Amino acid sequence: MIRNDCNRKGGKTVADKNEIRLGELAVGEKGRVMRLECEGALRRRLLDMGFTAGTCVEKVGESPSSDPSAYLVKGAVIALRKKDSARIYLLNSGERWNEIWD
Repeated sequence: MIRNDCNRKGGKTVADKNEIRLGELAVGEKGRVMRLECEGALRRRLLDMGFTAGTCVEKVGESPSSDPSAYLVKGAVIALRKKDSARIYLLNSGERWNEIWD
């Protein structure tokens, strides 16, 4: 069962957020899609895979060379290369990330 807990912990809504790129997440960290910095076919492909505004994304793994990395998006595991994940911006809350988002 996938929980929709990306913006809550203990009934509290996350208030302090900063923007990071998807590729900056460590394995096990979560974020919420804020925007895509791309156009054309790549944008359409990312939207079709579920990278829409407000979607919860978790980095679940990476290859030994760190390219590509695997992300859990809407119940599906999707592999993205660094150049593509660098175009996806997330809301993050820095060092307290796992405390707030788990």
